[in-house]
Parts: sequence; C-alpha cells; structure tokens
Amino acid sequence: MNKKWRKILLFALPPVVIVGGFIYWLMWTGTTDDIEAVADQFQPDSSWTLVQSSSNPPATICASACPSLTRNWDMDSTATQDDIINAVKRSGWADVKIRNGCDPEQVAQNGNFCTMYGFVEGYQVQIIALRSNSKSDPPTVSLHMQ
Repeated sequence: MNKKWRKILLFALPPVVIVGGFIYWLMWTGTTDDIEAVADQFQPDSSWTLVQSSSNPPATICASACPSLTRNWDMDSTATQDDIINAVKRSGWADVKIRNGCDPEQVAQNGNFCTMYGFVEGYQVQIIALRSNSKSDPPTVSLHMQ
C-alpha cells in the first residue's frame, strides 16, 4: 500500500468508526426481558382475565419512560379491595403499599377503588383497580412499571 492510501486510511478511518459508534449508541434498543421477569412475579387472582399487555424496551433515546410495561386485567364483578391486596401479597411485593386508602366508597370521587405504589427490584410499580361506571364493562386492574 502506498503512502497516500495509508494517510487516507489513517485520517479517515477513526472518524468513520467514531461516527458509526455514535450512531449505533443513539439507535440502541435493549430487551424487555428484565422488566417482564419482574412483572411475571405479580400473581393476579385466577378469575382475572388478562386483556392487554404492552412494553417499551430500554433505549438511548426514549419518547416516554423506558423501559416500561403495562398489563390490564378484567375482574369479575365481585372483586374487592382484598383481592387486589392479596394479589400483591401473593407476589411477595412487600414494598408495594396502599396509597390514599383502598376504599370502595371513594369510587364516586375518582373511579379508583384501590391504588398501590412501590418499588420492586429497582422498578417503580403502580397498581390501580378501577370500578366501572357501566354495567357492561367489568372492573379492571392495571399494573404499570417503569
């Protein structure tokens, strides 16, 4: 290889490698395996029906919180605040606590009859139980993690 090409490679290659590495770093997206493994610890009642599950993987650039995960269950109409509390207890999530009470009487005010917050293995966890105002829609439980 002659000196001219050696100089071109010597000066051109490092910026190309740096720019390529920077672009890779900007575009990097991880997996949701870790957050899903923690979410899988949640033990809903056997009568609940999972109706939605979505997750956003970790990434260098995020439009919203990432990683994050949301799962929603429909409950039968007889579900109570104790069902929510027991699901959290079965999951072993001792740090997830009731916030602002867990009272069906509060339904008229905001629709939530139970809201719980905490941290599990470094992820912020929020569990919200909603009573439906419509007889055709069942009550729901939502698990949000980020």
